[in-house]
Amino acid sequence: FPSHDIKGINEKTMDIDFSPFDKKEITIDVALQLGKAKATVYTCDLENIIRTEKLSLEETSKAIGLDLSIPTAVCIYYPSRELNVSIEEQIDVILNTLDETNMQTVFIYPCAEIGADIIRNKIDEYCKTHDNCKVFANLENQLFQSLLWHCAFMIGNSSAGVIEAPFIYKRSINIGNRQKGRLKSKDVIDIEYYPSKIR
Repeated sequence: FPSHDIKGINEKTMDIDFSPFDKKEITIDVALQLGKAKATVYTCDLENIIRTEKLSLEETSKAIGLDLSIPTAVCIYYPSRELNVSIEEQIDVILNTLDETNMQTVFIYPCAEIGADIIRNKIDEYCKTHDNCKVFANLENQLFQSLLWHCAFMIGNSSAGVIEAPFIYKRSINIGNRQKGRLKSKDVIDIEYYPSKIR
């Protein structure tokens, strides 16, 4: 998926349903009709999610090391430039909420960005004291797609939470402003750093 944000699209497109089943699509023609400049319109291959053969629940659970028949969150969080919210505070809000709700969680590390080491260290410490959590540096495509298929929801600020997850009707809690300006499905819940709102 290109890193270019799709900004300025008419507000009515924000509730488009990314559905692989009834073949609803966001097309270039629609974007152009809404006033976007042709040079700023991009397409992405979401059908990769459909083409990828999924592992069974049992196979995915074995590979991840958790029983995914239990409701499980997938958390991917990147350092974000937020006014008056430090990186430590950003990840602490998520970890404290997961702790309070005793949510089984699969964490995937953020990529190498400024502040990512803080998040990785916080996640590592959290997982040491929580048997219902696993952490991975990354997952190969088939396992990641299978995990999304079998999880309950996503939480964090990854583009996967606003693209892949809602494409297969998975709810996603998108925290902060990292994905601000991206076109989002109605299954994406945008919130700020308040534990009560995440719960």
